[in-house]
Amino acid sequence: MRFSGLRNPNPGAALRAEQELIRDPARSDALIAPQAGCAAETVSRVRHSLEASGTIPVLPSAARLHRSHSRKPGTPRPQLGRAAHQLTIDATATNEAIAALSGTSVWAARTARKRLEAIGIIPVVPPRNRARKPMPPLPSRTRDAIAQLGPQATPRQVADLASVSLQAAWKALRRLNPPCAT
Repeated sequence: MRFSGLRNPNPGAALRAEQELIRDPARSDALIAPQAGCAAETVSRVRHSLEASGTIPVLPSAARLHRSHSRKPGTPRPQLGRAAHQLTIDATATNEAIAALSGTSVWAARTARKRLEAIGIIPVVPPRNRARKPMPPLPSRTRDAIAQLGPQATPRQVADLASVSLQAAWKALRRLNPPCAT
């Protein structure tokens, strides 16, 4: 059944949408619409008029709380929230570190970073300026043998203990004990 404009099919919808928007403007139009008993387009129209009059703050869509379409545990929404919380603590950490600290995926950390940077909650930190975890030293039989024998060991002793060539032992000893320049 189509309405010809003579009769309002949903009287009071704009008023209900206005009340919901004043109560919590951080929710998206799609979340407010069922609460107000109207269409999301009605909420959007009322939101624009309230923002223009200064009754509610202007919030970009990225800053609003949106509906999660997935009902499975571990959905992206809680992951984004945990990653966003961790980013507000330390925005200079890498996405991998944020993901590890918050127990989320790197995707969630990257998405949360983009959204928080877009609305100005965290500063934009270029990837090259983010704190990196220091790389652990690679395992080395030669280094282990020198640590066991001490720095005064001969290249032959190190080579025999580490099962490496004499040249590899000599280079490792020289790196640890550079010769004095006289």
